[in-house]
Amino acid sequence: MTIRLEDRVDPTLSRMSSPQEILDKIQEAKDHQAARTSGEDLELFQRRWKILDSANGGTAISNKEECVTNSSITSVFRVLQFNAMAEGLSAQPGTGIQSPILKEKAKNKSKKSVKKGRNQEHENDPAVDFSLRRWRILEVLLGLNVAQSSKTNAPTESFSGVFDIIALQEIDRFHSFFQPMMNIMGYDGIFVPNPNSPGASRGWFSDGCALFWKRNKFELRRQASSTYSTGGNVYLIATFMHLESGRSIVCAVTHLKSRRGMDNDRIRMQQTKELMGNVVSVSNTDANISNCNVDEIPIVIMGDFNSDVRNLNSCIHAIVSYDSFHRLDSVHDINLPNSFFTTCNSKEKQILDYIFCNSETVSGVKCLETLEIPLEAYTNDSFKIPGLRHPSDHLALGAAFCIK
Repeated sequence: MTIRLEDRVDPTLSRMSSPQEILDKIQEAKDHQAARTSGEDLELFQRRWKILDSANGGTAISNKEECVTNSSITSVFRVLQFNAMAEGLSAQPGTGIQSPILKEKAKNKSKKSVKKGRNQEHENDPAVDFSLRRWRILEVLLGLNVAQSSKTNAPTESFSGVFDIIALQEIDRFHSFFQPMMNIMGYDGIFVPNPNSPGASRGWFSDGCALFWKRNKFELRRQASSTYSTGGNVYLIATFMHLESGRSIVCAVTHLKSRRGMDNDRIRMQQTKELMGNVVSVSNTDANISNCNVDEIPIVIMGDFNSDVRNLNSCIHAIVSYDSFHRLDSVHDINLPNSFFTTCNSKEKQILDYIFCNSETVSGVKCLETLEIPLEAYTNDSFKIPGLRHPSDHLALGAAFCIK
């Protein structure tokens, strides 16, 4: 399939240059949503940090005191995993909205219809109008809904996001929106498009995976990206230097084959093994370049794996049992899988998104906290995403690590 990418920044945003302007645009988007609804709550679901403790029996967790009381600890870094729901996969049918590519082709022709996206039930819903929803996605990326991270807690001009590394899937407006806006907020980013993006066949831009990182926390050393040998999905692997500690960190983001069934389970398993092999290879290469041992290289893998760990054929089992030397664990306790979920509909709740780290085997890196799932997800029977209080059909996951 053809890869379709934008070639310029959204002209309506070209003059924006400060964090204050971005925060103002986020509020403006909320005001527009409010004008199209009947007094509904527009505030994103509040997210809180949960302190992990080894006594809880979870995986990839540690006693916080071990890190915070050790004088050699130099920093805490936070990561975010988020499938942002591509514009091209949430196109609203029946609204007269055309994809940018079909619109261009239709200038001198009769108007073409837009094929339906996967969220057909949200027709005419301001919650999925991308001109507004993109700002609410940005609100999530900056952590404005994370407890104790309100924009009022710091001078506006010095405000920066809560997260230091952000892994994204289903990004089809990287060049025109997310990259320039995140750049203003102090982040650099890289992107790999999916050559088999379903949205591209509908006249939208190709979606793919992206990584953003704070320039004042990390420096990109090397990157590698590719399409899997089977299934047509993509991955992105980056090697960073953590500026405070001087240590290397290998970080990967991916989005695996979607849809259920044994054939797709097998494809996801093959993709997972290919990803793990490449991540280990990158880690080994970095250890040689850095003249250190492999067990000194932290590895963080984030993504939408489209595979629920409760399935016996889930590819997740291949990650946590890859080998003892490169053991990666989920920062969430997948031995108690009913304790969290990452996407839901009226019929079920699923675990499809994960953050993995080798913090139990690598020296000097420990997972301290994870973002809790919104309380409303458990107490409100009508909880549904996407909506005015969350801009995607996937919940974001977060973790905080100490590094020395």
